[in-house]
Order: sequence, then structure tokens, then C-alpha cells
Amino acid sequence: MAADAAGICNAIRSKFMKVIILPHDKAVAKHAYQIIMDRMSNGINAIGLPCGKAPLKLYGEIANGFKRGELDFSGVSIFSQTEFLCVGENDPGSCRQFLEDNLFCYININPDNTHHLDGMTDDHVAECEYFEDEMEYVGGIKLQVLGLGPFGQIAFNQPSGSLNSHTGFVALSKETLEDYKMFFPTDKDYPLYGLSMGIGTIMKADECLIIASGEEMADAVAATVEGPVSAACPASALQYHEKCTIVVDEAAASKLRYTEFYKATADAEERALEELAILHQELDDSE
Repeated sequence: MAADAAGICNAIRSKFMKVIILPHDKAVAKHAYQIIMDRMSNGINAIGLPCGKAPLKLYGEIANGFKRGELDFSGVSIFSQTEFLCVGENDPGSCRQFLEDNLFCYININPDNTHHLDGMTDDHVAECEYFEDEMEYVGGIKLQVLGLGPFGQIAFNQPSGSLNSHTGFVALSKETLEDYKMFFPTDKDYPLYGLSMGIGTIMKADECLIIASGEEMADAVAATVEGPVSAACPASALQYHEKCTIVVDEAAASKLRYTEFYKATADAEERALEELAILHQELDDSE
């Protein structure tokens, strides 16, 4: 019986990008938080995190969870996925400052365990190679948390970029900068370039978790999950990842064709996991 339940879970996880559809953005943030809490309770030690509007509610959930005593970041390394070029680390528009203001100041992360790309570097090639080495040094990223852009962007990876890229230089689109315009006083202050983990770098993670909400994300979600794997939608490359979950609200899922299938497979895995938990408890009680 236990083998049957475990087999269902493994079959679902190995053959499909897992799609979780929830009523609204708050539910998306809460569910993503539960996934992160579960993985941290199982000892993951390195997480990749995004900036921008997409993860803000999730970071609020993480801060609240830490306050409740549910999380301990003291032994965890966090890697920021992106940084703007020619933007200093203390600039309010920098990705480093974004994470500090919206997450790090609320949790017990050791500053020595936070890893950021240097937007003021004189040698972006060497900087990106060093960043890749840092990820390798901690044993690789265990969980990449990814916000989805309206054209399928993840991190700063833009449509038409390589699906096998490593951390490197990128030219930024207006759509990407839209997420950050609140941090830059005028259009003239917008950075035009950035440094970003590449798609190939992201694909190396043990697990990927994508979050998206809102009707404006519907086309990107459909292309990510059901479209062809194409540089036109960078996130579509994650269809090839062995363990990828995308958590979306009803609005963002509105253009998916197979919503009933996704809901059924998610329900089947949940039932199988509940059965496994009961069987494990029965085994423990019998010993």
C-alpha cells in the first residue's frame, strides 16, 4: 500500500511540471511559503531568490513564518538571482537592497551567507564566473524560487536569449523594468543592463518553484506550461526540469487548457501523501 502511494507521487512528479491553481494571490504566497518551509525542514542549505513585484507577498509570508518560529535561516545560503549594472549595492533600486528591505531584515540570515552580484563591477565576466563558483562551493542551489514575467521572463532572462546560458550580462526590456520603476525616480535613471543567473544556471537547481498571479500573467503561464519549449518564453525551458512546481491563481491560470487535469493530479498527489503519512505513523506505532 505504501509502495502504491509513493509510486503515484513519483509518477506525477517525474512526468509533469506540477501545476497548483489557487483562488487568489494571497493563497499563492501561502502555498509557496509552505513548500519553502517543508524543504527547509528537510535541510536544504541553498536557495535562489528573485526580486520585483512577484515575490513580495511571499516574502511577507516568510517574515511572518520566521516570527512564528517556523523557519531558521542561520545555516542557509541565499543567492540573489539578479542585479542591475551601474547600480550600487546601497541604492534603493538595487536587487541587493530590495532583498534587504523586503526579507533579510526580518529573518536571521547570516550576512556572510547572502550572495549578490556586484552591479558596480569593472569586469562582469569575472564577476559572473565567481558567482557561479560560489554556488558550486555550497553544493549547488537546492531550490530556485522564480517570479514569472509577462513574456515568460525568469530572473533577468529575456525572450530570445539562450536556454542554456549561465550567469552573465543581459540587456533589459521595458517589461522587466516595469517591475522596478518604483525604485527609480525618472525614466532617465532606469538601468539598461543587468547581471543575471542564466537559464542553464537555474536548471541546475535540485528543484524550481515558479509563482505568478494576475490576469496579465495568463499568456506567460500558458506558454510556460503548455507552449513549446522556446527562447520566446524563457520559463518554458523548465518543462524539462525534473522537479518543477508552478503555483498560480485562477486569473493567471485562465488561459491554460488542461486545468481540470492539473487539479486532478495535484489532488491525487495530496491524497497519496496523506496516505503515506498515515502508513508511516502506523508503522511507527507498531514498533
